Amino acid sequence: MKYQNFNSSCVFTAMANMLESYDIDVEDYDIVKSIYIPYQLRFERNSYINAYKLQSKFWLDLYLNKHNLEIINHELDLEEKIKMLKNSVHELKVSVKFPNERGHALVFNNYENEKFKFTNIRHKKDDAPDYKYFTEDELRSILFPKSPIGEYKEKICENFIGWEYVFKESLEVLDNYEKDIFEDFEIYKSAKEHLDDRERLYFPLLLGLPSMMELEGENDFVAKLLLLRDQYLKAIKSGESFCLKDKLDSDLLQNCIIDFKILIKKKLDVIL
Repeated sequence: MKYQNFNSSCVFTAMANMLESYDIDVEDYDIVKSIYIPYQLRFERNSYINAYKLQSKFWLDLYLNKHNLEIINHELDLEEKIKMLKNSVHELKVSVKFPNERGHALVFNNYENEKFKFTNIRHKKDDAPDYKYFTEDELRSILFPKSPIGEYKEKICENFIGWEYVFKESLEVLDNYEKDIFEDFEIYKSAKEHLDDRERLYFPLLLGLPSMMELEGENDFVAKLLLLRDQYLKAIKSGESFCLKDKLDSDLLQNCIIDFKILIKKKLDVIL
């Protein structure tokens, strides 16, 4: 069984568990590092995203295609999901939402004796069982209605588009991100407005990137990011209205963005 090795890695840990059925032995961080997730930034649905949020079919297939596999996402309503799980003979990735928690990925194993069995994706140190069992009523109450069920299929994979394209898109998005974040820096906003913008704008650099760079061993860069993060979290927890340029070290922010661009370019040079 595979466990989470860093926070919010449940999708990649679920993948590692499912790949064991194909005799592929990897950890969540192996997957993330091999498809260069730490160096990627994208803009989707009016938000900048990176780190564990890059979990669409495109990103998961980057790894799966190496093993002549792909993920098929089944967009189903609740009744169809229950039916699929009851009839499946394969492991499936399923998204659930427990009370007072964000969405979480589990691996469906089988349906037997009117119970749905799941591999419990968790940190190894967590005091929780390796497997969870749900009745149909219990499962209905926690299934994410809009999240697809993921199934792995064998596929003869075509040539990959190329890492140069993937990395250049990241750099282009980072240029736009730099512009947007410094424009936002100048705006006087309420505490609620700052909180509303946290996931959309500040998560990638200050909350998502540190854990990714830890995986890459970029300790000096991580120290800078964590200093900025501490300044940011202290500011938004104050409950006050303020302008971020008065709370965060602007020069340090600029240096972090420059450092990230340099790291992206260096990694691409190594790959090419």
